[in-house]
Amino acid sequence: MNDTVQASDVGFSSDVIVEAQQMNVLVCEASQVQRSILTRLLTEAGFTVQSIKDADSALSLMETSPPAIFITGVEVGPTSGLEACWTLKASPDTAHVYTIVVSASTDNRIAEALDSGADDFIRKPYEAVEMKARLRAAARMVRLHQHLRDQIEADPLTGAVNRNAFIRSLKMEVAQARQLRLPVSVVMVNFDHFKKINDTHGQEVGDRVMTRAVNTLRNELGAYDVIGRLDGSGFGMIIPRLNQGAIQDLAEDMRRALANLIVEDDLGRPIPLTASFGIAYSPADRERISYDRMMGHGEKALKSAKDTGRNKVVLLPVA
Repeated sequence: MNDTVQASDVGFSSDVIVEAQQMNVLVCEASQVQRSILTRLLTEAGFTVQSIKDADSALSLMETSPPAIFITGVEVGPTSGLEACWTLKASPDTAHVYTIVVSASTDNRIAEALDSGADDFIRKPYEAVEMKARLRAAARMVRLHQHLRDQIEADPLTGAVNRNAFIRSLKMEVAQARQLRLPVSVVMVNFDHFKKINDTHGQEVGDRVMTRAVNTLRNELGAYDVIGRLDGSGFGMIIPRLNQGAIQDLAEDMRRALANLIVEDDLGRPIPLTASFGIAYSPADRERISYDRMMGHGEKALKSAKDTGRNKVVLLPVA
Protein backbone atom coordinates (compact mmCIF):
# COMPACT_ATOMS: atom_id res chain seq x y z
CA MET A 1 0.00 0.00 0.00
CA ASN A 2 1.26 3.49 -0.73
CA ASP A 3 0.02 7.03 -0.15
CA THR A 4 -2.59 6.69 -2.88
CA VAL A 5 -4.42 3.82 -1.13
CA GLN A 6 -8.20 4.00 -0.98
CA ALA A 7 -10.02 3.39 2.30
CA SER A 8 -12.24 0.90 0.53
CA ASP A 9 -9.22 -1.35 -0.03
CA VAL A 10 -9.36 -2.33 3.62
CA GLY A 11 -13.01 -3.42 3.45
CA PHE A 12 -14.06 -3.22 7.09
CA SER A 13 -16.66 -5.77 8.10
CA SER A 14 -19.71 -5.13 10.26
CA ASP A 15 -18.05 -6.50 13.41
CA VAL A 16 -15.43 -3.74 13.32
CA ILE A 17 -18.11 -1.10 12.79
CA VAL A 18 -20.17 -2.39 15.74
CA GLU A 19 -17.11 -2.21 18.03
CA ALA A 20 -16.36 1.33 16.81
CA GLN A 21 -19.78 2.90 17.27
CA GLN A 22 -19.67 6.18 19.23
CA MET A 23 -15.89 5.94 19.69
CA ASN A 24 -13.73 8.99 19.01
CA VAL A 25 -10.28 8.76 17.43
CA LEU A 26 -7.68 11.51 17.14
CA VAL A 27 -5.19 11.07 14.29
CA CYS A 28 -1.86 12.92 14.43
CA GLU A 29 0.20 12.79 11.22
CA ALA A 30 2.48 15.43 9.69
CA SER A 31 1.64 14.29 6.16
CA GLN A 32 -1.73 15.48 4.87
CA VAL A 33 -1.88 12.42 2.62
CA GLN A 34 -1.34 10.07 5.57
CA ARG A 35 -3.93 11.94 7.64
CA SER A 36 -6.42 11.53 4.81
CA ILE A 37 -5.69 7.82 4.48
CA LEU A 38 -6.17 7.11 8.18
CA THR A 39 -9.23 9.34 8.41
CA ARG A 40 -10.92 7.54 5.54
CA LEU A 41 -10.01 4.10 6.92
CA LEU A 42 -11.33 4.90 10.37
CA THR A 43 -14.46 6.68 9.17
CA GLU A 44 -15.37 3.68 7.04
CA ALA A 45 -14.88 1.50 10.11
CA GLY A 46 -17.48 3.54 12.00
CA PHE A 47 -15.21 5.69 14.19
CA THR A 48 -15.69 9.41 14.70
CA VAL A 49 -12.38 10.89 13.54
CA GLN A 50 -10.55 14.16 14.09
CA SER A 51 -7.11 14.74 12.56
CA ILE A 52 -4.29 17.09 13.40
CA LYS A 53 -0.76 17.57 12.05
CA ASP A 54 1.47 18.01 15.12
CA ALA A 55 1.78 16.48 18.57
CA ASP A 56 1.75 19.75 20.53
CA SER A 57 -1.63 20.71 19.07
CA ALA A 58 -2.90 17.18 19.72
CA LEU A 59 -1.84 17.31 23.39
CA SER A 60 -3.46 20.71 23.81
CA LEU A 61 -6.70 19.41 22.33
CA MET A 62 -6.68 16.34 24.56
CA GLU A 63 -6.52 18.48 27.71
CA THR A 64 -10.18 19.33 27.14
CA SER A 65 -11.43 16.50 24.92
CA PRO A 66 -9.53 13.22 25.32
CA PRO A 67 -10.42 10.74 22.56
CA ALA A 68 -10.95 7.03 23.08
CA ILE A 69 -8.03 6.24 20.75
CA PHE A 70 -5.01 8.31 19.73
CA ILE A 71 -3.15 7.28 16.56
CA THR A 72 0.11 9.09 15.88
CA GLY A 73 3.08 9.05 13.59
CA VAL A 74 6.57 9.41 15.02
CA GLU A 75 7.87 12.59 13.39
CA VAL A 76 5.00 14.99 14.10
CA GLY A 77 6.64 18.30 14.96
CA PRO A 78 8.97 19.47 17.74
CA THR A 79 7.32 16.99 20.09
CA SER A 80 7.48 13.48 18.66
CA GLY A 81 4.61 11.03 18.63
CA LEU A 82 6.50 8.90 21.16
CA GLU A 83 6.85 11.85 23.52
CA ALA A 84 3.14 12.53 23.11
CA CYS A 85 2.34 8.95 24.16
CA TRP A 86 4.58 9.31 27.19
CA THR A 87 2.87 12.58 28.18
CA LEU A 88 -0.59 11.05 27.86
CA LYS A 89 0.25 8.00 29.96
CA ALA A 90 1.92 10.16 32.64
CA SER A 91 -1.27 12.13 33.32
CA PRO A 92 -4.13 10.51 35.28
CA ASP A 93 -6.56 12.56 33.19
CA THR A 94 -5.45 10.98 29.90
CA ALA A 95 -3.76 7.72 30.92
CA HIS A 96 -6.84 5.80 29.77
CA VAL A 97 -6.48 6.94 26.12
CA TYR A 98 -5.57 3.95 23.93
CA THR A 99 -2.48 4.96 21.94
CA ILE A 100 -1.30 3.51 18.64
CA VAL A 101 1.96 4.50 16.92
CA VAL A 102 2.18 4.11 13.14
CA SER A 103 5.55 4.00 11.38
CA ALA A 104 7.38 2.45 8.44
CA SER A 105 10.48 1.95 10.59
CA THR A 106 12.16 -1.23 11.84
CA ASP A 107 11.59 -3.48 14.85
CA ASN A 108 13.69 -1.14 17.02
CA ARG A 109 11.00 1.50 16.59
CA ILE A 110 8.35 -0.95 17.83
CA ALA A 111 10.20 -1.47 21.11
CA GLU A 112 10.78 2.26 21.47
CA ALA A 113 7.09 2.99 20.90
CA LEU A 114 5.92 0.42 23.45
CA ASP A 115 8.47 1.67 25.98
CA SER A 116 7.12 5.19 25.53
CA GLY A 117 3.68 4.07 26.67
CA ALA A 118 2.03 3.24 23.35
CA ASP A 119 -0.51 0.45 23.59
CA ASP A 120 0.09 -0.80 20.07
CA PHE A 121 2.18 -0.30 16.94
CA ILE A 122 1.08 -0.58 13.31
CA ARG A 123 3.54 -0.72 10.45
CA LYS A 124 3.12 1.23 7.23
CA PRO A 125 2.01 0.33 4.66
CA TYR A 126 -1.17 -0.86 6.34
CA GLU A 127 -2.29 -4.45 5.76
CA ALA A 128 -6.05 -4.89 5.62
CA VAL A 129 -6.31 -7.97 7.85
CA GLU A 130 -3.93 -6.59 10.47
CA MET A 131 -5.59 -3.19 10.51
CA LYS A 132 -9.03 -4.73 11.08
CA ALA A 133 -7.75 -7.01 13.85
CA ARG A 134 -5.92 -4.23 15.68
CA LEU A 135 -8.87 -1.85 15.50
CA ARG A 136 -11.17 -4.56 16.88
CA ALA A 137 -8.73 -5.18 19.72
CA ALA A 138 -8.40 -1.44 20.42
CA ALA A 139 -12.18 -0.98 20.52
CA ARG A 140 -12.60 -3.97 22.86
CA MET A 141 -9.90 -2.68 25.21
CA VAL A 142 -11.40 0.80 25.28
CA ARG A 143 -14.86 -0.54 26.12
CA LEU A 144 -13.49 -2.90 28.76
CA HIS A 145 -11.48 -0.11 30.37
CA GLN A 146 -14.50 2.19 30.35
CA HIS A 147 -16.64 -0.52 31.94
CA LEU A 148 -14.06 -1.01 34.70
CA ARG A 149 -13.74 2.74 35.23
CA ASP A 150 -17.51 3.06 35.48
CA GLN A 151 -17.60 0.35 38.13
CA ILE A 152 -14.70 1.81 40.12
CA GLU A 153 -15.82 5.43 39.86
CA ALA A 154 -19.55 5.00 40.47
CA ASP A 155 -21.11 5.36 43.91
CA PRO A 156 -22.70 1.91 44.41
CA LEU A 157 -25.82 3.32 46.07
CA THR A 158 -26.80 6.22 43.80
CA GLY A 159 -24.83 5.63 40.60
CA ALA A 160 -23.33 9.13 40.81
CA VAL A 161 -19.61 9.34 40.08
CA ASN A 162 -17.22 9.49 43.01
CA ARG A 163 -15.28 12.58 44.08
CA ASN A 164 -12.13 11.77 42.10
CA ALA A 165 -14.09 11.25 38.88
CA PHE A 166 -16.07 14.42 39.55
CA ILE A 167 -12.89 16.49 39.96
CA ARG A 168 -11.41 15.02 36.79
CA SER A 169 -14.55 15.86 34.82
CA LEU A 170 -14.60 19.37 36.29
CA LYS A 171 -11.00 19.99 35.27
CA MET A 172 -11.80 19.09 31.67
CA GLU A 173 -15.04 21.08 31.61
CA VAL A 174 -13.36 24.18 33.05
CA ALA A 175 -10.48 23.91 30.56
CA GLN A 176 -12.96 23.66 27.70
CA ALA A 177 -15.04 26.58 29.00
CA ARG A 178 -11.88 28.69 29.28
CA GLN A 179 -10.72 27.77 25.79
CA LEU A 180 -14.07 28.24 24.06
CA ARG A 181 -15.25 31.18 26.20
CA LEU A 182 -18.34 29.35 27.47
CA PRO A 183 -20.14 29.67 30.81
CA VAL A 184 -19.88 26.79 33.27
CA SER A 185 -21.43 26.13 36.65
CA VAL A 186 -20.85 23.85 39.61
CA VAL A 187 -23.93 23.22 41.73
CA MET A 188 -23.35 21.89 45.24
CA VAL A 189 -26.30 20.14 46.90
CA ASN A 190 -26.73 19.00 50.48
CA PHE A 191 -29.85 17.19 51.68
CA ASP A 192 -31.06 19.07 54.75
CA HIS A 193 -30.84 17.25 58.10
CA PHE A 194 -30.29 13.92 56.37
CA LYS A 195 -28.72 12.37 59.46
CA LYS A 196 -32.06 12.78 61.22
CA ILE A 197 -33.74 10.67 58.51
CA ASN A 198 -31.21 7.87 59.06
CA ASP A 199 -31.46 8.12 62.85
CA THR A 200 -35.27 8.13 62.81
CA HIS A 201 -36.07 5.61 60.09
CA GLY A 202 -32.91 3.53 59.77
CA GLN A 203 -30.15 3.21 57.19
CA GLU A 204 -32.21 1.19 54.71
CA VAL A 205 -34.94 3.82 54.50
CA GLY A 206 -32.31 6.57 54.38
CA ASP A 207 -30.68 4.84 51.42
CA ARG A 208 -34.04 4.66 49.68
CA VAL A 209 -34.64 8.37 50.22
CA MET A 210 -31.18 9.28 48.92
CA THR A 211 -31.51 7.09 45.84
CA ARG A 212 -34.88 8.63 44.96
CA ALA A 213 -33.52 12.12 45.58
CA VAL A 214 -30.50 11.63 43.34
CA ASN A 215 -32.68 10.18 40.60
CA THR A 216 -34.87 13.27 40.88
CA LEU A 217 -31.84 15.50 40.39
CA ARG A 218 -30.56 13.36 37.52
CA ASN A 219 -33.90 13.65 35.71
CA GLU A 220 -33.39 17.43 35.52
CA LEU A 221 -29.90 17.16 33.99
CA GLY A 222 -28.82 17.14 30.38
CA ALA A 223 -26.98 14.30 28.66
CA TYR A 224 -23.55 15.89 29.18
CA ASP A 225 -24.04 17.15 32.73
CA VAL A 226 -22.28 15.27 35.55
CA ILE A 227 -23.50 14.44 39.05
CA GLY A 228 -21.09 13.23 41.71
CA ARG A 229 -21.26 12.16 45.33
CA LEU A 230 -18.74 14.29 47.21
CA ASP A 231 -19.44 13.15 50.78
CA GLY A 232 -22.15 11.42 52.79
CA SER A 233 -25.20 13.52 51.84
CA GLY A 234 -23.39 16.06 49.68
CA PHE A 235 -23.48 16.00 45.89
CA GLY A 236 -22.13 18.16 43.11
CA MET A 237 -23.25 18.77 39.56
CA ILE A 238 -21.23 20.12 36.63
CA ILE A 239 -23.49 22.02 34.24
CA PRO A 240 -21.88 23.78 31.26
CA ARG A 241 -23.18 26.36 28.79
CA LEU A 242 -26.13 27.76 30.75
CA ASN A 243 -26.22 31.49 31.49
CA GLN A 244 -26.71 32.80 35.01
CA GLY A 245 -30.48 33.09 34.82
CA ALA A 246 -30.90 29.62 33.33
CA ILE A 247 -28.68 27.87 35.89
CA GLN A 248 -30.48 29.62 38.76
CA ASP A 249 -33.87 28.60 37.33
CA LEU A 250 -32.67 25.00 36.93
CA ALA A 251 -31.47 24.84 40.54
CA GLU A 252 -34.80 26.25 41.73
CA ASP A 253 -36.63 23.59 39.70
CA MET A 254 -34.49 20.92 41.37
CA ARG A 255 -35.10 22.37 44.81
CA ARG A 256 -38.87 22.35 44.26
CA ALA A 257 -38.78 18.83 42.80
CA LEU A 258 -37.04 17.51 45.93
CA ALA A 259 -39.43 19.36 48.24
CA ASN A 260 -42.35 17.75 46.38
CA LEU A 261 -40.77 14.29 46.33
CA ILE A 262 -42.78 11.70 48.25
CA VAL A 263 -40.81 8.81 49.76
CA GLU A 264 -42.54 6.66 52.37
CA ASP A 265 -41.10 4.89 55.39
CA ASP A 266 -41.78 1.23 56.15
CA LEU A 267 -45.16 2.15 57.66
CA GLY A 268 -46.25 4.11 54.60
CA ARG A 269 -45.70 7.53 56.16
CA PRO A 270 -44.22 10.27 53.93
CA ILE A 271 -40.71 11.44 54.77
CA PRO A 272 -40.22 15.17 54.12
CA LEU A 273 -37.02 16.12 52.30
CA THR A 274 -35.50 19.44 51.33
CA ALA A 275 -32.06 20.43 50.06
CA SER A 276 -29.77 23.44 50.01
CA PHE A 277 -28.08 24.48 46.78
CA GLY A 278 -24.89 26.48 46.23
CA ILE A 279 -23.98 27.55 42.70
CA ALA A 280 -20.55 28.64 41.50
CA TYR A 281 -21.16 30.37 38.19
CA SER A 282 -18.44 31.40 35.74
CA PRO A 283 -19.53 33.60 32.80
CA ALA A 284 -18.29 33.04 29.28
CA ASP A 285 -15.64 35.79 29.48
CA ARG A 286 -13.62 34.39 32.37
CA GLU A 287 -10.19 33.28 31.14
CA ARG A 288 -8.66 32.54 34.53
CA ILE A 289 -11.22 30.21 36.04
CA SER A 290 -9.93 26.99 37.60
CA TYR A 291 -11.57 23.88 38.94
CA ASP A 292 -10.47 24.57 42.53
CA ARG A 293 -11.92 28.10 42.44
CA MET A 294 -15.17 26.67 41.11
CA MET A 295 -15.25 24.12 43.93
CA GLY A 296 -14.40 26.78 46.53
CA HIS A 297 -17.10 29.17 45.35
CA GLY A 298 -19.65 26.35 45.21
CA GLU A 299 -18.88 25.35 48.79
CA LYS A 300 -19.14 28.98 49.97
CA ALA A 301 -22.50 29.39 48.23
CA LEU A 302 -23.76 26.13 49.76
CA LYS A 303 -22.65 27.24 53.25
CA SER A 304 -24.52 30.50 52.77
CA ALA A 305 -27.67 28.62 51.76
CA LYS A 306 -27.44 26.42 54.86
CA ASP A 307 -26.57 29.27 57.22
CA THR A 308 -29.50 31.41 56.05
CA GLY A 309 -32.29 28.90 56.51
CA ARG A 310 -31.70 25.90 54.17
CA ASN A 311 -34.06 24.75 51.41
CA LYS A 312 -32.85 27.57 49.19
CA VAL A 313 -30.54 28.38 46.27
CA VAL A 314 -27.56 30.73 46.57
CA LEU A 315 -25.49 31.70 43.52
CA LEU A 316 -21.97 33.07 43.80
CA PRO A 317 -20.32 34.31 40.57
CA VAL A 318 -16.66 33.42 40.10
CA ALA A 319 -14.92 36.77 39.68
